[in-house]
This record gives sequence, structure tokens and C-alpha cells, in this order.
Amino acid sequence: MTVAALLLVSGAAVLHTGWNALVKRAGDPVLFLWWVGVVASVLYAPIALWVLAREGFRPVALPFVIGTVILHALYFFSLGRAYAAGDFSLVYPIARGLGVALVPLAALAIFDERLSPLGTLGVALVAAGILGLHWRPRAWTAAALRRSGTGWAIATGVVIAAYSLLDRAGVARISPLAYIWL
Repeated sequence: MTVAALLLVSGAAVLHTGWNALVKRAGDPVLFLWWVGVVASVLYAPIALWVLAREGFRPVALPFVIGTVILHALYFFSLGRAYAAGDFSLVYPIARGLGVALVPLAALAIFDERLSPLGTLGVALVAAGILGLHWRPRAWTAAALRRSGTGWAIATGVVIAAYSLLDRAGVARISPLAYIWL
């Protein structure tokens, strides 16, 4: 990995963690996420509309666009509920790490994509880290899941995996720049 790539990935991780921390601090995380989506869509509209005008919209992309809109709405709702119910240090690693761990498993089943041994080790370490970081007696009971936000964090991770897989197929049918905005 080049230094530039490492800096870009590290910067993206810091920005991602930062906006999630802002969501956690918001009085109403679901409402905050909704407004972030509205503002981002308005700011991104000129680029997306230019791409759509230049490249057009392929109708075959419509089911993927509709699916990702639904999944992202569920994502924002479940993430907001998770942050409203639980600690950032518990919710964030579960929500983000579970999605990372589930995508390769589902991609194997759906797309017949296989990880390298090193990639498999990485996913296993992410899963072990999530469990190890939060493992304590009775932490995974139904009452504890509701009280800690863990249940919503798990739901968020599952939705992240779902939209990641759907988006893989969606961007094959329309420009990623237009797809993100739509």
C-alpha cells in the first residue's frame, strides 16, 4: 500500500468515526441522520445531475436504486436507534464491524467471491474483536440487547452488509456517482 493510499484510508476512518460521534451526540440521532442525508443530497445534486445528463439513467438500475434507498433508510433508522440506546464504544464497533464481517460470507454465497487466506484472517479478527471487546456475562440476553443498543447495532450491521452487496450490483448498472446520489 502506498503512503497516499494509507493516508486516504486513515483520513476516511477518522472522518467516518467523527460523523458517527456527532450522530451519537445529537439530541435525536434519527432526525440528525435524516438532515445529514438531505443536506448531502442537495450539495451533491449538481454533480449527480451532470453525470445523469451525460450518461443517462438505465432503467435496469431502478430496482437497485429503490432497494438501496429502502436499505439506507433502515440503516439510518437502526443506527440512530442504536446510538439513542447504547454507548458509542459499544454500538459503533458492532455496527461497523459486523457489516465488514458479513459481506464476505454473503459474497461467497451470492457471487461466489472468495477471500484470500489473509482476508479470511482479517474478517475472523474483526469478528473476534467485536465479541472480545464486548463479552461479559449476560451481555447477549434479550434485555441486555435492548438496554445497551446492541440489538439495534446488530440490525445496523446486517443492513450495512445488505446494502453493500446490493450496491455492488447496482453500480454495475449505472454510474457510481449517479447511484450514490439517487
